[in-house]
Amino acid sequence: MKKLNQLNIILSESIEKVTVELETKERNIRQLKLNEDTLNHQFKNELERLDLKHKNESQIRINETEKLEKELESTKEKVKNLSNENKNLNEKTKLLSDYNSLKKEVLYLRDKIVNLENENSNFGLLNINLQKQIEKLIENLANESRKYETTKLEVKI
Repeated sequence: MKKLNQLNIILSESIEKVTVELETKERNIRQLKLNEDTLNHQFKNELERLDLKHKNESQIRINETEKLEKELESTKEKVKNLSNENKNLNEKTKLLSDYNSLKKEVLYLRDKIVNLENENSNFGLLNINLQKQIEKLIENLANESRKYETTKLEVKI
C-alpha cells in the first residue's frame, strides 16, 4: 500500500509536470502563430509598398524617356532646318553674278556655314547624348523590372 501511495504521488507529480510543460508549449505555439501572422502582414505590406514604388519609378522613367524622345525629334528637326538653310545659302551663292557682291556674299556665307556647322556639330553631340540617356533609361527600366520580378518570385517562395 505504501508503495502504491508513493507511486501515486510520483505519477501525480509527473502528470502535473507534463501538464505544465504542455501548457507552456501551447502558449509558445500560440505566440509563434501570432508572430507568424504579424510577420506575414508586415511582409505583405512591404511587398505592396515595393510594388507601388516600382510602378511609380517605372512611370517616371517612361515619362523621362518620352520627354527625351520629344527632345530628340525636336533636335532632328532643327538639324534638318539647318541643313535646309545651309542648302539655301549655297544656292544663293550660285545665283550671285556680280563679283564684288559675290565676294561679300561668299565671305558672309562662309561665316554662316561655319556657325551652322558648329551648331550642327553641337546638335549632333546633343543628339548622341540624348540617345545615350535614352539607352541608360531603358537599361535602368529593365534592371528595375528584373528586380521587381525577382522580388515577386521571392515573395511567392
